[in-house]
Amino acid sequence: MEITPQDRYQILRARMDADRKEIEAQKSNQEMERVILEMEHKYGLIAENKTIDPRTASVRVYSKSKNGTTEQNNTEIFAVS
Repeated sequence: MEITPQDRYQILRARMDADRKEIEAQKSNQEMERVILEMEHKYGLIAENKTIDPRTASVRVYSKSKNGTTEQNNTEIFAVS
């Protein structure tokens, strides 16, 4: 059984639409990360080993673990408003 040219077109079009939406989502995520970076700079959080959690809009402290990896301390410092 063969796929008709129209069905093939619909499949390819749907794939391209999905790819476009994935790229748009990546762009939105990158924009969010840029805004967070700007706020971390504005509030001096980078030098203090802190970051803003975008889900809770709170500041988190990061510390080095014994094996050298960065771990998030779940202590909420203050909410960014």
